[in-house]
Amino acid sequence: MKATIIAFLFSLVLSVANTAENVIHLQDEQVSLRCPPSWIIIAHKLGSPSDVIGFQIHNPADEGSDDSTNLSVVAWDLRQTEAMLKFTQALLEHEKQKHSVKQVGDWAINTWNDKQGDTPYEIRDCYRTAKPFGIHVRLAIPKLSKTTKEWYDKLETDFKKLLESITVKTPK
Repeated sequence: MKATIIAFLFSLVLSVANTAENVIHLQDEQVSLRCPPSWIIIAHKLGSPSDVIGFQIHNPADEGSDDSTNLSVVAWDLRQTEAMLKFTQALLEHEKQKHSVKQVGDWAINTWNDKQGDTPYEIRDCYRTAKPFGIHVRLAIPKLSKTTKEWYDKLETDFKKLLESITVKTPK
């Protein structure tokens, strides 16, 4: 009986661990976001005037290739001149490109196509200001023939959840 209860509790813990989201803090814990635990952190730089977190998102279709789905989040402290200039410059650069723009909640989402080597990519650049921070989220998705609809649908859901999860505390 004890062994059954222990096995049940262990499986419950594993189940919760596999569905829990990771919480990431940027800008001295003033900016927070949630992401799936399956997203691998490939970059994490904290420091003035911006903080950056980068993820690689597993897609079975890209195994054995140089292509991968990546997402980055940059949070700028717009009270600093250098950060304000870089954030503004990034926004102005996007005005020059041909892309579709969609407003989703507080986010302006710019979608466009690019290439890395011979592989076409869909790029989404998302911008939002939440005083005193400017936030930029970039999602780069290789357009691979083996990518399944189920994987892409899950990515869409996780991406929207990530954008919705980004919160900003006003500094004191």
